[in-house]
Amino acid sequence: MSAEWICPECGRADADPLVAGAVCPHDGRVLIGLERLHAAASDPVLGRVVGGQYAVYDRLGRGGMGAVYRAVHQRLGRHVALKTILPDRVDEDREELRARFELEARVLSDLRHPGIVTVYDFGEEQGVLYMVLELIEGQTLAAVLRGSPRLPASRALDIATQLASALEEPHRRGLVHRDIKPSNILLEPRADGSERVVLIDFGIAKAQSEFGEDDPSLPKTRTGVAVGTPRYMAPEQLAGGEIGPWTDHYAVAVLLYRMLAGESPYTGPPAEMIAAHLRDPVPPLPAELGLAAFDPVIARAMAKRAGDRFRDGAQLVGALEAAASMMPGAAALDPELGSQPTAAMQAARTAAVAIERVALGAEPTPSDFSSAWRGALDMRPPPDPVGPRWGLRWFAAAALVGVVMSVALLWFTSLDGAERQATTRASVDSVEAPVAEAPAEVIAPDAAPPEPDAAPVEPDAA
Repeated sequence: MSAEWICPECGRADADPLVAGAVCPHDGRVLIGLERLHAAASDPVLGRVVGGQYAVYDRLGRGGMGAVYRAVHQRLGRHVALKTILPDRVDEDREELRARFELEARVLSDLRHPGIVTVYDFGEEQGVLYMVLELIEGQTLAAVLRGSPRLPASRALDIATQLASALEEPHRRGLVHRDIKPSNILLEPRADGSERVVLIDFGIAKAQSEFGEDDPSLPKTRTGVAVGTPRYMAPEQLAGGEIGPWTDHYAVAVLLYRMLAGESPYTGPPAEMIAAHLRDPVPPLPAELGLAAFDPVIARAMAKRAGDRFRDGAQLVGALEAAASMMPGAAALDPELGSQPTAAMQAARTAAVAIERVALGAEPTPSDFSSAWRGALDMRPPPDPVGPRWGLRWFAAAALVGVVMSVALLWFTSLDGAERQATTRASVDSVEAPVAEAPAEVIAPDAAPPEPDAAPVEPDAA
């Protein structure tokens, strides 16, 4: 008879359909699955009751510093995740590690957002630091990408926008995550077929006062140590510069590129990857994917200068949605986005309608000019304290559109009906006139095309 649950202490098995977290009536140990029996022999947490109330019955994963378990609150019956740092994995920096682990617990307990994992409890027992978290029934983005290196654009966009929106909450409280990467993102399926994106692991988060000086009440990062994962780290993070929300947005853009292209924008050994983050321009997405609309958004979010990036998550999300709406087949990508014109589109349409109405003979009215001017101004983003140069560029473009509109309207106003008709006829005649043949000596029929000055450079093999 194969048992579903077994006691790791006495080895007694029980084939009855017991609930997860049940304890052995003989020695009080938590029953575990038979497949975990060997692991429990060397695991100080599996098969035990932690904190006097959390019955640990399964292990979800183990890393360099500790492990994550499934547990159940014995009185409430609520299933939770138990994140631990094991005593045999702690080196001489134990106090710093304890401070950071406690910081993560405090930070998460204070955050309220569906895109950020919830923490319920924190403590220490027999040298084991533990944190009780919301149990997310899903898999990490890293696991998804291992099975499918490139995601559909709609799913990649949904993950990136949910992530950017979730980061607004910690950023508002002066907290930078600093380690946005696939293994720190959980994807939980919903009943309607969508998925919830949840950000975890704030263990190396950096808390600051208004993103300037470090909060003196919080643990410090050792001097000269770049903290994070190099593949997703921003230039200022690698160089030890000032970090802020823009640092996390950089990582989100790298992650989006990775999901769309199937590989990171910068690859290679760590030293080459770091150098590329510091100096190389962002490569465009592969042309064959047809995702060029996202290139300027990713390029801005990954700008080398922090001041040239998006000022907050809302602006990044808006840019991603606008890019999605301008893609061919945008309605198929996202019906809601595809049915809504962007501000730039709306401005162009407003100006075009005004020009067409006046060109057909209608007298221009003040509203024609104001509508076109207002449509041009709508193209500007709100003032950007992080990157004011973008605002000036948009305003210059809007001003140019307004000037062109005013000249066009004044010109049409100065023409009477006959002159306008004659002008239109002349334009048509010029279009219909035959094009003169080029002299024979310009391009000889049998002449070979000129040789190029230099041969194209073959791209490096991937």
